[in-house]
Amino acid sequence: MRGSRRTRGPTDKENIMSHNHQRSIAFTILLSLTLGVQGFGLAAQKAKPASAKPDPWVKDTLKSYKKLISDRKGLKDAEAIELINKLHEKYEGMCAKDKSAYAKGIAGSLLSGRCKRKPTKDGLYRSTIKALSLTGKNGSKYLAKAFDNKKKFKDKEWINLRGDMLEHLGRCKDPKYIDFLIDVALKNTSDTLMAKAGGALKYYKETKLTVRKGISKDLIKKFANIYDNANKNLDSNDLVRKTWENRHAAVSDPWNTTLQALTRQHYRSANDWNRFWNKFKSKNWDKPLKKKTR
Repeated sequence: MRGSRRTRGPTDKENIMSHNHQRSIAFTILLSLTLGVQGFGLAAQKAKPASAKPDPWVKDTLKSYKKLISDRKGLKDAEAIELINKLHEKYEGMCAKDKSAYAKGIAGSLLSGRCKRKPTKDGLYRSTIKALSLTGKNGSKYLAKAFDNKKKFKDKEWINLRGDMLEHLGRCKDPKYIDFLIDVALKNTSDTLMAKAGGALKYYKETKLTVRKGISKDLIKKFANIYDNANKNLDSNDLVRKTWENRHAAVSDPWNTTLQALTRQHYRSANDWNRFWNKFKSKNWDKPLKKKTR
């Protein structure tokens, strides 16, 4: 009929807007639920307080570990590494006695004469080294002992593994071993071990300024000595000069990184570090240093 009105249906544009609005509401609800579940998960993952008493499971697991690493063919190494992982998962909740026993127990792979592996099959050793570094002061003494275990790791094939021990000893951040690392950095005859020991000292960047200055002084003076010897003879084919050049190349990057961490400065050469030391050794490095502009 001409006088009647037809009811207007929603346009395509309105349909799209309504659909998008509904999707927005649904997404908001889903996001809220997701965040709520994640929040619950995070709360559930909070570390348990350390136990007050030794856990018999720790003792039993370490006994199993000792038996596995005693397999001279190394056929049980994968199982031993798995036990290290399981023990480490519970480390934060262990009592002090169990933490100490854990570090001592797993260190057996590095210290025991019954656990001998070839340099090409050092997976158990490396897993132990890493695990010990995560125990801090509980593991530092075993890493130092393993490094000095020349009867077991005396051959040149073990140089890289011993360097790994030094790196992870630094990660323990045990102040008792600062002098140990400095001694290796300054006096060892291996360029690789000198480099690793000096590099490991970067983990002491949060120690007191007087301690950082002591480390920096030793490294800077040795760095300058190495640089001078590498550039003393003009004959580039001289074997002695070549030896010092190789040493300088080995220590430059790790030692620069350590010195930057300890001093809060950004120099990259032995001469620049030496000038810095001579000029600012008595200053407070934790405050902005006034440097003359040329």
